[in-house]
Amino acid sequence: MRLRPTKKFLERYKYRTMRIEDQEAWIDFKANVTTKLTKDQYRLLCTLHARYLNHRYYEPCSCKPKTLVMWIKDIDNIYNKIND
Repeated sequence: MRLRPTKKFLERYKYRTMRIEDQEAWIDFKANVTTKLTKDQYRLLCTLHARYLNHRYYEPCSCKPKTLVMWIKDIDNIYNKIND
């Protein structure tokens, strides 16, 4: 299963915007995230990534933080495009 979106894929969703409630949840997530995610933060990350990067809900193994860090960056990119 390919989880990292390609540059072409990201270009197609360049103008995708986040729902207001998702923006607020993401702001809260970023303000409270530490080196370890809570279950709620983990679920939020998985839900938002699935919603905005068009894939089924999937929970990557928490033993591989590289994937989670990559997902956080993906959602940050979408959120930051709104605020640019």
